[in-house]
Amino acid sequence: MKPNIYSVEDIKKLSEGGYILSRILKYLLKMAQEQKTGDEIEKIAQKLIRESSGEPAFMEAKDEKGENYPAAICLSINEGVVHGIPYGQEIKVGDVVSIDIGLRYKGLVTDMAWTIYVEGKDLRIKQMLQQNEQALKLACKQAIANNQINNISREIEQMAKAGGFYPVAELSGHGVGKNLHEAPSIYNVPLENIKQKTLREGMVIAIEPIFALNSYQKLHFKDNWGIILPDNITSHFEFTVAVGAKPKILTPSPLA
Repeated sequence: MKPNIYSVEDIKKLSEGGYILSRILKYLLKMAQEQKTGDEIEKIAQKLIRESSGEPAFMEAKDEKGENYPAAICLSINEGVVHGIPYGQEIKVGDVVSIDIGLRYKGLVTDMAWTIYVEGKDLRIKQMLQQNEQALKLACKQAIANNQINNISREIEQMAKAGGFYPVAELSGHGVGKNLHEAPSIYNVPLENIKQKTLREGMVIAIEPIFALNSYQKLHFKDNWGIILPDNITSHFEFTVAVGAKPKILTPSPLA
């Protein structure tokens, strides 16, 4: 499948949607810090998305049975890696909480994620989040036309290993825009044994480095959606980025 190429007008719409999405995520992260439950955060997420004249993009996703994802956000806590369904989870002091959210606005989708440490004091966990966020920022700088996708992946892997953390190699970022998931895939480690893929101006990609605190053997499924690493802690940061002569981050930091 070939990546979609987006016009200047498309990217303007995506930038508008990305700003809205970032403001929504900022509010949801505040709720998580206040230790609201998963279903309380989900309810507000849907409300804010619809008030913005948007639609919850994640509810378009389908599993292998063709059933839609049942929520506007993915809520992953501690050993949760990605795709955790929000329900009545109680968020507690010391939890590592990732919120991933997508918005369809003016027909186009942006996608972003952020991880927080709820009043936690473990310096190693704090370092992982800092290193993971920095990996995202450095990886986004590689989203330049005519650059190779593997250079994004290499930046992520190097940042993880520099901190003594473990990039979750099995998961990837992706193209985004007309659909929630498009070509190309952008893994957390470079794929050395495949033909190198080149970024083109007008591509829109979701870069999402995911780190694990400790080494692991394999990912586990909690249900049809949630992916976990038992007895581990993970973090997840994601921006939607337009590729050009210079990269353009379409979903600004929710902490800005």
